[in-house]
Amino acid sequence: MAIDSMVLVTPAVCNPLKTFPYGSVVQPFILPVEFMLMNGLLNSVIRFYLNNLRTDFFLNPVYHYFKKITGSGVPYSSFKKYLGSVVDINSETFVMAFKAMVEKGDEIGEMMDMIDVPVFAVIGKNDFLVGPGVSQILKERLRFLEMSEFDNATHFPQAERPDFFNYLLGGFVDCIDSGNCSI
Repeated sequence: MAIDSMVLVTPAVCNPLKTFPYGSVVQPFILPVEFMLMNGLLNSVIRFYLNNLRTDFFLNPVYHYFKKITGSGVPYSSFKKYLGSVVDINSETFVMAFKAMVEKGDEIGEMMDMIDVPVFAVIGKNDFLVGPGVSQILKERLRFLEMSEFDNATHFPQAERPDFFNYLLGGFVDCIDSGNCSI
């Protein structure tokens, strides 16, 4: 059996505020963020913070705080590269995508049971953006699911543990290609 195509996605399996591990921390900020969004101020605020994160002066303390609260083993260079790619995203696009996940995430998640192809889900056990509830949602809604939870990884295990990620992904592709999978 040949693999015709492969898709890499980060799905909104539900409203992200429902599974965000630090929901109690975020909750007080929701109304001010909605106010800024409604009044066109949010893009400027996000752009200001993202642009400042380009410098080692601002990024280094963020990196050390991130490592402390998450236990992540991601090297500074990978962390900087990842955040650099986030900074390069137009802030309006970022705001629109987050707003869409909040508004439509539950609806999208409920349609996941229509997926009839094998899915390989990779989740960091110390993910600071996606709580353990997402794993359960994926298990309940996807029929052909292979899931791997990475120890000592957060929201981007492919950058934190690239060799292990590539090994597991290669195994998944080989399994699908050979037709000998249990999924």
